[in-house]
Amino acid sequence: MIRISKYKILAFIFFALTSFLCISIAFAIPDPFTEKHIMSGLISDWIDDMFLGQTVGDIKNLLYIDFNTIKDGTVTIAGNVGKTGTTSGGMTINMSVIPSLYKVFQDLGIMVMIMYFGAGILEELSFNQMYVEKLIKKFVFLVVGIVLISQSLELVYGIANIGSAVVLKAYNIANATGYNMPALDDVRAEIWSDIYTVNPDSSAIKRLLQNMNDLGVQIGYVTQMFIPWVINKLCWVLLQVVCWSRFIELTLMAVVSPIALSDIAKADVNTSNTARAIKNVIALSMSGSIILLAVIIGSSIQASIFAEAVTSNNFGSLCWEQVIVGIVQVGVCFRANDITKTALGIA
Repeated sequence: MIRISKYKILAFIFFALTSFLCISIAFAIPDPFTEKHIMSGLISDWIDDMFLGQTVGDIKNLLYIDFNTIKDGTVTIAGNVGKTGTTSGGMTINMSVIPSLYKVFQDLGIMVMIMYFGAGILEELSFNQMYVEKLIKKFVFLVVGIVLISQSLELVYGIANIGSAVVLKAYNIANATGYNMPALDDVRAEIWSDIYTVNPDSSAIKRLLQNMNDLGVQIGYVTQMFIPWVINKLCWVLLQVVCWSRFIELTLMAVVSPIALSDIAKADVNTSNTARAIKNVIALSMSGSIILLAVIIGSSIQASIFAEAVTSNNFGSLCWEQVIVGIVQVGVCFRANDITKTALGIA
């Protein structure tokens, strides 16, 4: 049986208390340049991340894209992407490979369309059902198909730009109505009054003792905020994933659109996938406005939560309610394309 002397136990307790005291003093002493404590500065940064990280403006910048420029080999995503600062400008992406790839699929689409046209003629002839009216109809659809395939890149990007215009319009309307006016300064003031109560005119010893007393409150706030802050950051990453995947999917649809439009040569609206393909492009382009609306509605709910938290001084509830709204918001954004398809009747 292992026996530990009481002196070793006392020495361990003394060492632990001394370490805690040293760490407490280190954390309690404010930064002489910013006059913020290490812990209170961390709390302030977390507040900004939680309440300003998922701004509607950042989401709008990821959704509002001028797709026409891809035809010239580049595309510019609006400024402030993934940032909460005041950085202006934008991010230009080299997309020179897209027009070249599109040419390959364009030629392939025309070949497939001619195959559909020829197979349709042979099928009608084999059953002795070829009439002049049917032949003319097939030639008309062939011509329409050639026109569509030759302009399919412009068609897809034109639809995508309409979606971008709707996103911008929705953002401007929401911004003009002041939908999201969280009492963030009031939230900060309430928290600051709890975590920093030092009288700057008091003696150095009194300030240090009060700083150490405030440190316990600050640790309590950090404990409350850590998990909600992590979930909030994850939600922000997932929102960016939704926005970027929409952009990439629209670009892929534009490249392979000649294949999707090629079966118009069947001259049969009931079996042709052309109309469905165009509806899918419309749904994906309009899903941007659904994503933005979800974020706007979520932000409006969070603004009410902010105001209630200040009134009731219940910061812990504020963190978790904000997280719950953020998770629901992300879930709706992931389903934005399905929601739009349901509205168009192609779900």
